[in-house]
Amino acid sequence: MAYQTKKILPKVEGEADCQDRFRRVPGTDLEAFQQSTILQVGCGGLGSNVGRIILRKAPRKLIQLDGDLVVMANLGTQCFYEEDLYTNKAFALAKNLRREATGSTDIKAYPVNFQQALQEGYDLGADVVLILVDNDRTRVDGAKYGLAGKLPVIYAGVGLDGTHGYVFVQEPEKSCFGCVFPDAVTQKRSPCPGVPTCCDILQVLAAFVTYAIDTILMKRPRTWNYRTVHLSGEISDGARWIERRVDCPLCGQALVPSAKES
Repeated sequence: MAYQTKKILPKVEGEADCQDRFRRVPGTDLEAFQQSTILQVGCGGLGSNVGRIILRKAPRKLIQLDGDLVVMANLGTQCFYEEDLYTNKAFALAKNLRREATGSTDIKAYPVNFQQALQEGYDLGADVVLILVDNDRTRVDGAKYGLAGKLPVIYAGVGLDGTHGYVFVQEPEKSCFGCVFPDAVTQKRSPCPGVPTCCDILQVLAAFVTYAIDTILMKRPRTWNYRTVHLSGEISDGARWIERRVDCPLCGQALVPSAKES
């Protein structure tokens, strides 16, 4: 399913356009953002909130993948409505996000998971990859995809209590998902159905994800690649830079000197 959104133009002569305030933010290069293609894997709690912000900035193309169906429990935290029940999430989200768009964006929605899209040869060419799912298998496959293509990959995940989460930015030649979560590479766990979540943690993480996108496509500053958020304040939020690990199960071998180098 595909949609082409239209740019919203000023209605009054001399009126500022939709992005006037954003252009005033230091480091903003809206033109660079609007020439980009973003691949979004996952159209659920995180994906639907991230998608709403992305479309406000009008990338050239947004590709969305999700093989799941919308169910009743999704309506409380995701950008879906009663008429979307039991339809594909990628299709439903693409349809609903059209009202969020402020510029010309080509939205492509595919009702498949990441692995199926790769196996069937879907055109997934993008400048930034977002892995916004709740299973480690796809996170690991996304890391491998980014490493192979030298692409930036941004991850986000919600804790099992629904009140904390993280955002991690994997960039070419820097630490990968396996450096931060080595156990996830071997265990590849998925949470049990029905884990707690709420709109507030999803929207906070969505803000950090979209800010990370800006720092890759623009010149907005970022001194971290791993950020944690705890809504209760019992544990302090964290922002730090994690370096590559020689023992990383995904990228560590690239750091080991070869016989010729040693």
